[in-house]
Amino acid sequence: MGRGEAEVQALGPSRRTFITHLLVVIAISWVVYLNALDNDFTNWDDPETVVHNPAIRGLDAAHVGQILIPDETGASGIRGVYRPVWTLSYALDYSLGGLNPAVYHAHSVLLHSLNSGLVYILALAVGLASLPALLAALLFAVHPIHVEAVTWTSGRNEVLLTLFFLIAVLLATFRARLSNGFRPWAYVLSLIALVLALLSKITAAVFPFLVLGAYAWFVDHNRERSSCSRACVLRHVPYLALSAGLVWIELLVSRAGVVVRPETAEGRVITLLTVPKVVLTYLGSLAAPIGLAPRYDTSYVTGFSAEAALTFLGLAVVLLAAVWTGKRSRTFGFTAWWFALTLLPASNIVLLSSLRADRFLYLPSVGFCLAAGILLQHTWGPKPSGRAAGRIVSIILCGLLVLYSVVTLRQNQVWQDSLALWEETVRRSPGDYMAHHNLGAAYLEAGRTEPAIASIEQAVGLAPNFAKAHNNLGRVYGATGRMDEAEEHLRRAIDLDPDYAGAYANLGVLYAQMERYPEAMRSLKYALRLDPTRAERHLNLAQVYVQTGRFDDARREIQAALSAGLAPQWQALAENLLQSLSEHPQRVTE
Repeated sequence: MGRGEAEVQALGPSRRTFITHLLVVIAISWVVYLNALDNDFTNWDDPETVVHNPAIRGLDAAHVGQILIPDETGASGIRGVYRPVWTLSYALDYSLGGLNPAVYHAHSVLLHSLNSGLVYILALAVGLASLPALLAALLFAVHPIHVEAVTWTSGRNEVLLTLFFLIAVLLATFRARLSNGFRPWAYVLSLIALVLALLSKITAAVFPFLVLGAYAWFVDHNRERSSCSRACVLRHVPYLALSAGLVWIELLVSRAGVVVRPETAEGRVITLLTVPKVVLTYLGSLAAPIGLAPRYDTSYVTGFSAEAALTFLGLAVVLLAAVWTGKRSRTFGFTAWWFALTLLPASNIVLLSSLRADRFLYLPSVGFCLAAGILLQHTWGPKPSGRAAGRIVSIILCGLLVLYSVVTLRQNQVWQDSLALWEETVRRSPGDYMAHHNLGAAYLEAGRTEPAIASIEQAVGLAPNFAKAHNNLGRVYGATGRMDEAEEHLRRAIDLDPDYAGAYANLGVLYAQMERYPEAMRSLKYALRLDPTRAERHLNLAQVYVQTGRFDDARREIQAALSAGLAPQWQALAENLLQSLSEHPQRVTE
């Protein structure tokens, strides 16, 4: 650490100032997200992770055990995704408020406010003075790039990851090792925090390398070099072991090393050629958060074109500037290392389901916000000219805080419900197949069949191999009486994804409407075999049994549906159907 930086760190805030600043940061975090508390769930992963997820319906030993045990089927609601801390947080919400969306949103805002406070503490720990640290934390608190992670119910894993990641960094690097020497209790707590971060999202596995970077930037190796290095290396081994072990569980046990590859994904080479373009876009979004959307129809850089050369050149310039600045300011070097390293898992070196997403910037943006604080600190020099420059930078940053807060408040409204979300996304990203599909699904749930057909047909046109679009097109065709076309698309969905339980279930419902009861039973039974957690499928099968006079089987399936936990709109139907079956005598079925 340079002499100037060490002097600034020594001039930390008083206890009163520290508490006041911390409370201001937490309060502002709540203010900019208050209007998100009235938002509903959306149809983007929320049905799987929360609304229809039976694993979150209790905090008893059975439910908690189901969540904690790694399994390919996934208690998270998303097949192959093992993030038990994330899922447990929803179970806590359910125990407090059932399926009241306000409870889930308030929990996410609470976590975000804690993260903003931790950013303030981290800013002080890396050497920022009180005012620059405050502005860095406020920038994190109000930045619109965080709306997706905070306001989207299923985006909470990024917020949880960041909470435990920040705690682990502070305990492992700054307080425990640099400020007060090694403290066993802080070391143990840092290990626990790292485990919780890894169990929130496996991208926390970059933690050991971040800590090594912190050693490189902040530890004075000229003092007791050999003993310090040896002790640091030995204490670093558990961080590496924990990260490697949980990555192994994620990759080999839950098979979730990557999220499902997108239907329109290009080859690995083309994707890697596009990475510099995406990274530059991320930097632009952090500086000027304009045109933010839940989904982006970012075009791929195909081949070694002029666009590829320019984006690689642009990224190289950014990297060289970061290295040059980092050599002159260790604190800035650390923030650049933070941004680059925490963004690496989302860089599509391993193909992800999204080429670009705002939520991927939640943890990396900590480095960006700290860099903004460093800029203010370095411009506020002792000379009159320096003080003038500092005032100008302070005014600009305060103006950005106000502007970003307004944008965040508006962006929260985009996530009001599924229709609002996807109508805005289609407007901003008209070439994104998923946005059209999800908008069509929202229209379908609202009973607006004509716009549903138009939107889902457009999704199929953009991504012909997208099984979900064929599935929902089959649903809406069936609802409008176009039975042959409905069957064709449902079978197409199954051809594309032979383990698609939802398509089998919808095909069974369609066959029941067509009075093809044996085929309906086979499809519904197979859907339940693939995914036995969806209670409404037991109810659908019960209705088929009623139509064919198999009343005992119908009773059994209704009881299974009620035990699994039906959504409120199906609960009354199941109870009424069970009551009507009491008039029929029980008999042995084949």
